[in-house]
Amino acid sequence: MSDTTFSKVHIDHAPKTGLIKTMLERAREHYPSPKLVRLHLSLESAGNAVRAFEQLAANRSPTTTPEAHALKVSAASQKLADAALRLEAEIFTEHARLRANFDSEIRSKAKLEPLASGVEIRQAMRQMSEKDRMTAVSKAFKDGDHEVLSALINGNLITTSIHDSLRKDYTEQFEIRMAPELVTERAQLDGLLQDSSHPLRQARQVAKDSTDLKYISEIQKAADAASKIESDFEASIS
Repeated sequence: MSDTTFSKVHIDHAPKTGLIKTMLERAREHYPSPKLVRLHLSLESAGNAVRAFEQLAANRSPTTTPEAHALKVSAASQKLADAALRLEAEIFTEHARLRANFDSEIRSKAKLEPLASGVEIRQAMRQMSEKDRMTAVSKAFKDGDHEVLSALINGNLITTSIHDSLRKDYTEQFEIRMAPELVTERAQLDGLLQDSSHPLRQARQVAKDSTDLKYISEIQKAADAASKIESDFEASIS
C-alpha cells in the first residue's frame, strides 16, 4: 500500500480548521456576554482538537509506514470523535446552569418570585368575569404591579383562569421591561447553544471522514498475519 493510496482514502476532505475558526469568530461576535466565556472556551477546544488532528493526519513521519500512519490516524479519529461528544455534554451542562441562573436573576429583578399573597390573588382572579379579569391583568402590567403579576405568572390555567400562552406573553414582556440586559444575555446564551452544534458537527465529520474501516481492517489483518509469522520464526529457533 502506497502513500498515494493512503492520501486518496484518508485525506479526501478539505481541511475544516479554517471553517471552524470562522464559526467560532462569528460566535464570539454575536454572543459577546462575558458570562458565556466557558461555552466559548469549550468550542475553542473543539477547534483546537480538529486543527491538531488534521496536522497529525497530514504529516507522516518518514520513519513510519503509510499503513502504520493510517492506524495512528484511525485511533486519533476515534479520540477526536470522543472529545467532540464530551465537549457537547459540557456545553449542555453549562447552558443548563447558566439558563437557571439567568431565569433566577431575571425573576428577582422583575420581582416575579412566588409571594404568599399569590393564592389569594389567584382566587380573586378566578371569581372575576373574563372581561374584568383581563382588565385587572392589563392594569397590573401597565402599572408594574409585581404582586399581581407574580400571582399570575406563578399560577396556571386552573388557578388563574388565564391561558398559558397569555401568561407567557405577559411574563416575557414584563421581563424585558424590568431586566432588558439580562434578557438579552439569556437570548445570547440560547443562541450560542444552538450555533454550537455546527462546529461540533464539523469535528465529528472530520473524524468520520478520516478513517476507512475496510482499509484499516485490511491493514490490521496483514499486521496480525505478520505478527504470527514472526512468532513462528521465534518459536522455530528457540
